Amino acid sequence: QSVVTRHLPLKVILPADKYEKEVAERSIIAWNEFFRDKGTVLEVTTIPTDANISFRPGSEIPDSLPFAGLAITLVVEDNPICILRIKVIEGLIMTHELGHCLGFAHSDKRSSIMWATDESQGYFVDEMIHLLFPN
Repeated sequence: QSVVTRHLPLKVILPADKYEKEVAERSIIAWNEFFRDKGTVLEVTTIPTDANISFRPGSEIPDSLPFAGLAITLVVEDNPICILRIKVIEGLIMTHELGHCLGFAHSDKRSSIMWATDESQGYFVDEMIHLLFPN
């Protein structure tokens, strides 16, 4: 979490697909609105070398895996890099996967956007503020 916090706002290269791009933009707005009192946590960039977060085709997730989306985060030379694959293009799923890029694990609260299934109620929970901004 501290690596992510040091690099905020994380920079996002939007997907090329028009609909995916719109969903990603709405998800970015949702995260920034939740953290508005602390500052911007995600912002769009068009410069690939500046990006912390990029999208790969969701079709690369095998049908045998029961995932609607997948976020893979690496830390390279103290720089968080997150690759997103979204198979089901839907607002809550995109927002959930961006949450993983911000360093959030699955929550045990069904109401949380970070609940591990698509049955989440999609709310941001206050504990998330303290995880990303511990001071």
